[in-house]
Amino acid sequence: MVGRDWIKERRENVYFILLGVFLTGLACSKFLMSASFIVYALFFLLYGDYGLFRERLISNKKWISVLLILFLIHGVSLCWTEDLHAGWNAIRVRLSFFALPILIATTLIWDKDRIVKVFKFLLLLLTVLMVLNGIRFLYLLNGQKALDIRQLSWFGSHIRFGILLVFSLALCLHFAMNNLIAKRLAWPYILLVTVYVIFSQTFSAIGCLLITFGYFGAVLLLLKQKTRLLFISVLIAGMVFSSFLMRDFLSPTEVCGSFENAQKASLIWKGKSRFDFNGKDRKGQALQRTCERYLCSLGRSLSLSSLETLESDAVKDIENGFTDYYSARGNIIGRYFELKYEFHVAKDPNGHSLLQRFTYWETALKLIKQNPFWGVGMGDIDRSLKKAYEKTALLPEYQKRPHNMFLTTWLGCGLLGFCCLFGFILWHIFQGMYQKHRLKTVFMLILLFSMMLEDSLETQTGASFTGLFLGLMLSKEALTIWSLKND
Repeated sequence: MVGRDWIKERRENVYFILLGVFLTGLACSKFLMSASFIVYALFFLLYGDYGLFRERLISNKKWISVLLILFLIHGVSLCWTEDLHAGWNAIRVRLSFFALPILIATTLIWDKDRIVKVFKFLLLLLTVLMVLNGIRFLYLLNGQKALDIRQLSWFGSHIRFGILLVFSLALCLHFAMNNLIAKRLAWPYILLVTVYVIFSQTFSAIGCLLITFGYFGAVLLLLKQKTRLLFISVLIAGMVFSSFLMRDFLSPTEVCGSFENAQKASLIWKGKSRFDFNGKDRKGQALQRTCERYLCSLGRSLSLSSLETLESDAVKDIENGFTDYYSARGNIIGRYFELKYEFHVAKDPNGHSLLQRFTYWETALKLIKQNPFWGVGMGDIDRSLKKAYEKTALLPEYQKRPHNMFLTTWLGCGLLGFCCLFGFILWHIFQGMYQKHRLKTVFMLILLFSMMLEDSLETQTGASFTGLFLGLMLSKEALTIWSLKND
């Protein structure tokens, strides 16, 4: 009993240590993330304060009830699922989304100083990871071993890491605004995250970054009468730039032709490279077409003389599957040109992320129209999609989930599941604005945007990220830490 009492006296310390370990795992290690979650739950069961748990459960019953209803809808959908194993596995992956917020909200002691220390540790950890990722990627670039910008993320999913970075930037802004972190440290971190996210070419993260800056910028600039004119000026400048960018994107791109004499071009290429001119590059694309598009991106004609004067670095770029100079150097401009090419010229969706997403969304919507109220069941999502993809041009290796969490939930759980998830996020956006809970509002906006482009809850890391910060942001006991209502 003495040992048990000794542990209970240090219960708060244990919770915060496990929270720090979980955040470390969220950033770079699935093992640490899973292990800390399990240990946290077991520690609560053995040494938790059940009186506090009941009290917190009652005070947070509204949003917890919605989560539990959504969980129940997932479970009920198994009643019309043929593949029960796949259904149970899908719910297991999402378990962190349902369990973590309840566990955090009902057990964590809301000690402001400790919470700030834990998140300062997260900012430091993310700084180290960004530097390591950058050094490694630059090494790969210099050795021409970087075939994809996703290689920038060394320790996990580039999308999840990018979105975590954006929310950490929001945390840093909040701390700086409340003098919880020195501005001389906050601004370099904000700049580093901004540069990293833009360089990563992860459009989900870039969109979330724009949302974060837009929201915080509006809040800060509208606080004072003098800065409102500045906000309006920035808003107009942003709208003008966006309109020019959209106009350029929608304007048809010039179609790149082909070599007039492919046989002679092949002989010239043979003298420059060991790769077969009529074969594939390192990305599995037709090498001749990669070569043609690379020359077009340089503004050169598709003549034999252009091929003869092609530099050795350009030859290596083509071998690696890059269709322009910018993409080979990890430049976001190359990504922009690639998306524009896909939108205007490419017909085959395979290997083209934008066209693949269009196919995913179109296919999912067709299946939803066939099963609008009940869905196909959580276990039959993959089976239904695979059958529907047979009528499309997608090859098996590119046949994936809808890349839209709302569509995936509607497809698996029906209309009620979609309404619960979408309504849950939308309600807390408006509530966060009313409460002047800036971090909650930004987090929910990030969730809303990212779920429109990704299956955010279909991976353990995504579900854990969402679940953890839901618990930290939605708990009534945490409102005094995060809210600025009385400022």
